[in-house]
Amino acid sequence: MKALKYLFVLAVAAAISSNLFAQGNSLLLKYINPALIGIEKVYVVIKPDDTDSDEDGLVWSQLRKEIENKLVSAGIEIVPEPEKKNQKRDRNIPELRVSMEMLKFTQSKIYVFSLQLSLATKVYLKEQNVSFKAEAWKAIPTIQAVPIDNMPPKVTYAVIEQTENFLQAYKLANLNTTPPKDPNNNLVTTTEYRYIASKNSKIFHKVNCSWAENIAPKNRTGYNDSEQAKQDGKRPCKACKP
Repeated sequence: MKALKYLFVLAVAAAISSNLFAQGNSLLLKYINPALIGIEKVYVVIKPDDTDSDEDGLVWSQLRKEIENKLVSAGIEIVPEPEKKNQKRDRNIPELRVSMEMLKFTQSKIYVFSLQLSLATKVYLKEQNVSFKAEAWKAIPTIQAVPIDNMPPKVTYAVIEQTENFLQAYKLANLNTTPPKDPNNNLVTTTEYRYIASKNSKIFHKVNCSWAENIAPKNRTGYNDSEQAKQDGKRPCKACKP
């Protein structure tokens, strides 16, 4: 009986969230979040609920690949997880987190899932002299009740949709961001080369690429041709296709 009541509450919440999602999402995307400015690389951290969802067709590794492909296409580098289990992630690199909670009702053949994408960045507390990662951006959560056999595509669609919303907010935050110009420095300028890259990234761009404009002058590296960039360990941006 308690399970049925819980299912009813979640189903109602799912209906409400679906009605409010479009309104809330449009407001969210109009807000320029300064925490999204200048991000060049991230960890992708998926926190699946401990369920047998993989047995019902949801492949977490494939879901991760979908997210990473979207980010790479937008010019954001994916940082691999530390090789050693006791090694922690770099605090200076943001984490794109996918938090998932799932509840399976076998008799009703229904899954109820809650999904939210968030970006965690480094926060430093000066008085305590400590730093940690805190969520600086969150997507509006998705809550749905779906048939078991329709769960994998529904979850995948929701994850991709929230990833695209993050990229829209990211691009909006970086759209009008221009690096400070100092006529007295001797830094690489975009007019000197055909291609440009960041010293902290493995991706190179055309000089007129919107993502190239976000590279700080001190981090710029220029190339005269694409082969030169590839020899330097860079790969082409999938957005501008240099």
